[in-house]
Amino acid sequence: MTFRLVSYATLGAAAVLGIILFALGNFGDRNDFHAELWPAYQALYAGHLRSFVSLSPSYIGAVVWRAPFALVAMALGAGWRVTYFATAVPCLAAIPLFGVWYASHGTPAPRRRQVMVLFAAVAVVDPVVWYAGILGHPEELVGAVLALAAVLFAAERRIIIALGLVALAVLNKPGLIEIVPVVVAARRAWYSGVLLALGVAGAGFYALLNLTTVFNGLHLPASLTDGGITAGGGFYPFQLLWGLGANSYLVVHEHALFPLVSVGLVGVWLLRCHLVLGPRTVTDLRREALWLAALLLLVRTALEPWDNTYYNIPFVLCLLCLDGPGVPVAAVAASLGVLLLVPTNRIIPLSPSAQAAVYAIVVIPVLGALLWRTLGPHRAPG
Repeated sequence: MTFRLVSYATLGAAAVLGIILFALGNFGDRNDFHAELWPAYQALYAGHLRSFVSLSPSYIGAVVWRAPFALVAMALGAGWRVTYFATAVPCLAAIPLFGVWYASHGTPAPRRRQVMVLFAAVAVVDPVVWYAGILGHPEELVGAVLALAAVLFAAERRIIIALGLVALAVLNKPGLIEIVPVVVAARRAWYSGVLLALGVAGAGFYALLNLTTVFNGLHLPASLTDGGITAGGGFYPFQLLWGLGANSYLVVHEHALFPLVSVGLVGVWLLRCHLVLGPRTVTDLRREALWLAALLLLVRTALEPWDNTYYNIPFVLCLLCLDGPGVPVAAVAASLGVLLLVPTNRIIPLSPSAQAAVYAIVVIPVLGALLWRTLGPHRAPG
């Protein structure tokens, strides 16, 4: 009963504070909802299904599942700001709900209240989360939660549930497709290697298909490329490819080539599991899979030409799951680091090249530490 009351209190506090913060938030021109989703919802409300699909952005899965909330608000005469609020509040509940589930799912009883409070606090006060809300992308919270839940279920050998969750995560946000090989490998069954080999073949074909469009004039749908095969109008300095230039080969084809990087890192992790770690308990495997997910999620943002603050939400939540008792030092440090580095020029006035240098100086050592912890030839303690 106490656990249930704490759960309800946690969700209630997060919901109330979330409503207050959203009401006081800046829903100005920088909110992408007005440009990316509002035209699609207007078409849907008018009964034009084909226009709704054509006007939706690449993350159409998130547009579809949020549509009922938008339609109710529009039926009550709401404009785009109130409609956005109606579709964002359910997304805000994702993190505290995940905290309640995570606390009751393998967390020692003395730490359950602390875990729930920490996740509720992240949903309410974390600046990275609120950047997602202010900029119009609360679906990032849902995608992060689904992806991490999929990794945890896979580590517990509940692969059907894990694959279902990761499918929902990718439909909600195609950019989370790199979490798929983590889910496959976390199972550590005999067929993980087979599926990983198929993943390499599929990722290679995907990259080849994207690259050949440059020469034959074909264009893939935006839903397959998450915005196209080029960096487009977004090439920001807070990522590791800045020095190559916006028109360099790796930058133009980053979205096509990253699946190969993702599958390659997961393959090394799987090999390490079999050769170095040996048999592991479910608790140990959960942590190892979370460390792998943290590595890939950071690599994803570090190599993203169009990096945004809210792209780092899955990484921050992953560190929150890995933090031990007490203050979540890693998650807090990651949130503050993202706030300062992505984008730097809104807080610290630096030139683009200086921003890129500061970002690299901070992120490269973190990536090195994660690579060593996750893929190093040692028996990690936890």
